Amino acid sequence: MGAAAGVSVLLLFLYNSAVSPLEEREAAGRAAASSMEDIAEIYEVNFFHGETSYQVVDAVREDGEDIYVLVPENEEAEPEVLLHSAGITREEARETAAANEDMQSVHAVRLGMLEGIPIYEINYTDSYGRLGYYYVSFENGEYIKSYQLGTS
Repeated sequence: MGAAAGVSVLLLFLYNSAVSPLEEREAAGRAAASSMEDIAEIYEVNFFHGETSYQVVDAVREDGEDIYVLVPENEEAEPEVLLHSAGITREEARETAAANEDMQSVHAVRLGMLEGIPIYEINYTDSYGRLGYYYVSFENGEYIKSYQLGTS
């Protein structure tokens, strides 16, 4: 019984160690977005890991305008504010990618930045079991790049 309790404590410690940095990054993203915009409500915070990692804050301003605030992990870089209305939706990005790639299942559609361009990253598995990434412009859905990882 003592060994089981010890294992439980160890697992709890490992879980908290893994989750804590994510919670800290989410809180930092929320704080940065709120400090630079008149935020009425934050819907959610997601993460994008590209050349630079971002906390992507989906929120609504006090004036009712839906926005995304992309907060770079590099604290020296300025956050980017995007109006929802200035780009395509996640669903439109997914549909564009699906029309051009063999997508058996879509795992995630993430907003982010590549080389200073707001993009959607569509993460999927094709019918051969390969993991793929398809990137389109947030502004107009234009193709940027794609790649696949082979199976072992």
